[in-house]
Amino acid sequence: MIVLKELQYWFKYCRIWTAVLVFLFCWDIATVNYTALAEENSALIKGKGFVITSEHVKQVKDLLPPGFKTSREELLRLTLEQRLFGMESERLGLDKDEQTAGRLQIAHDKILAEAFWKNHVVPETDISDDVLLSYYESNQDKFTVPAQVHLLWVASSDLQTLENINKGLKAGEEFNKLVRDAPVHKIPLVKGPPYSTGWQRLDKMPKPLREAVSAVRKGDAADPVSFGGLYYVFYMANRKDEEVLRFPDVKKRIKEYMVNQKRREIRKNILEELKSRYQVADKLFNAETTK
Repeated sequence: MIVLKELQYWFKYCRIWTAVLVFLFCWDIATVNYTALAEENSALIKGKGFVITSEHVKQVKDLLPPGFKTSREELLRLTLEQRLFGMESERLGLDKDEQTAGRLQIAHDKILAEAFWKNHVVPETDISDDVLLSYYESNQDKFTVPAQVHLLWVASSDLQTLENINKGLKAGEEFNKLVRDAPVHKIPLVKGPPYSTGWQRLDKMPKPLREAVSAVRKGDAADPVSFGGLYYVFYMANRKDEEVLRFPDVKKRIKEYMVNQKRREIRKNILEELKSRYQVADKLFNAETTK
C-alpha cells in the first residue's frame, strides 16, 4: 500500500514537471527572434560587427556595368573586399576627407532620391486602359501610317516611246523587259533604267508626281508626265495604303508616353514644393527667370 502511494506521488510529480518543460519549450519558441534567425541563416560571411548576406551580394551585382559577367564566388569576394576596405577607411578617418565626404553625400542623395521616386512618384503614374483608349481615339493622326509607294521609272525625250511602254504593260508585258527592248537612242543611260525610288511616302512627293501616281494600282503605270524637258513613266512596283494602327498594337507606346509626361509634371510640382519647403536660393533658376 505504501509503495502504491509512493508510485502515485511519483507519477504526479512527473506530470507536473512534464507540463513545466512543455511550457518552457513553448515560451522559448514564442520568444525566438526570427529576424535574427533569418539573417543568421542567410549570412554568407560574418565578421566583427558586420554580416554579408545574399541580398548584399545582389546589390553589388546590380551596380556592375550592364552585361558584365562574373561568378558568384567572385561577386562574394568583391562584396567582402568592399566591406573591409570601407570599414578600414572609416577607422582611418578617410570618410572625413572633404572630397570623399562630398562623393559620399552625392551617392547618399542619389540612392535616397531613387527610393523617393520609386515610393512617391511611380505609384502616382498608373494610367487606366480607359484613359489610354481615350487618348488613342482623340489622336488618330498620330497612329496613322501614311500611304507609301515603291516606284520604278524611266525617262525619255520621246513621248511615243513611253506610250508604247504603257501599252505593253496593259497587254501584260513586264516593265523591265519593255524598258530593255525600247530603242537605245530613245532612252538615255539605257544600262541604268529602270530606276527605283525605293519606298517613299506619298504625301512627301512633289505635287505633280503625287497626283500622277496616287491612284495607280500595283503592277500598273501612270500616264507619261513631263518634268524639265523630259517625259517620265512611273511604274507601281508596290504600294502600302494609309493605315491606322490598332489600339492593342500601340497601347504600350501610348502608356510609355503618358506615364513619362505625367512623371515630368509630378517631378516639376514636387521640386517647386521642396524648393519652397527648404528655402532654396537657386541662382541658376533666378538667372533664367530674369532674362
